[in-house]
Order: sequence, then structure tokens, then C-alpha cells
Amino acid sequence: MTTVGGSHAHFDVGAFTTGAAGGALSIAGALVAGIANYRAAVEANYDDWADAKLRAALRYSELMRAREQIMMGRLAQELTAAHDEIARLKRDHAVSAARALKR
Repeated sequence: MTTVGGSHAHFDVGAFTTGAAGGALSIAGALVAGIANYRAAVEANYDDWADAKLRAALRYSELMRAREQIMMGRLAQELTAAHDEIARLKRDHAVSAARALKR
């Protein structure tokens, strides 16, 4: 038995190492089991999906994508209009400033 810390501590390094290794292996085993259970649950969720459900999910996904495309197109138009309005206002301001300097 190897002890550290002198006569007042009696710390057994071998026992501590064995306990630490055993605890680490227990935690690792629990983690691996948890990951395996999660993967099994995810796979089980798709086992009962029939062809019709998969087609409906794909159709819904495509509709959502198309909706986003339309919304992004509208947003792009709004941003372009806002950009044009800002450019017009800057131009008007520059003309007003130039006319004020001529006076």
C-alpha cells in the first residue's frame, strides 16, 4: 500500500486511482448507453412512417420552402424600394444644400 501525505493523512494512491478509474468507466458506460437509447428512439420514430406520410412531409417541406422564397422576394423588393427612396432623399438634400450655397 502506497500512502501519501505522511502519517497524518494515510492517503492510499492505489485505492484512489482504482476508484477514480472505476467511476470514470461508470460514467462513460452511462453516456454510451444514453446515446444508444437516443439513437434507437429516433429510429423508432420513423419506423411507422408510411409512404403517404413521407410524401406529405416532403410536400409540406416544399411548400414551406416556396413560402420562404416568396417572402424573401417581397422583402428584397421592399429593401430595393427603401434604398431607392434613400437615394432620392440624399439627392434632394444635396440639391437643396447646393442651392443654399449659391445664395
